[in-house]
Amino acid sequence: ETSYLRYIDAKNDLNELAAELEAAQTEVREFFYENLSFDEADLLEWRYIDGKKPQEIADRMGTTYEATRQRIKRANEKARRKYIRG
Repeated sequence: ETSYLRYIDAKNDLNELAAELEAAQTEVREFFYENLSFDEADLLEWRYIDGKKPQEIADRMGTTYEATRQRIKRANEKARRKYIRG
């Protein structure tokens, strides 16, 4: 019975962690779309929330890897500046 209770506690902890992660992702997504252009927000959402690799994003957008990598870098820098300014 003790191991079952530990299992339930662990499952509850994981559910709480998943809920916190989802809330954080929502907050980050909202920040992107409120502070960046739609295209920049899409890029950062695909890269950092959806976990897409730059080549996957390039293929999706019909651009080169290098162009996409640079766009992600610039969008990330812009997001960082806006976040720091508050």
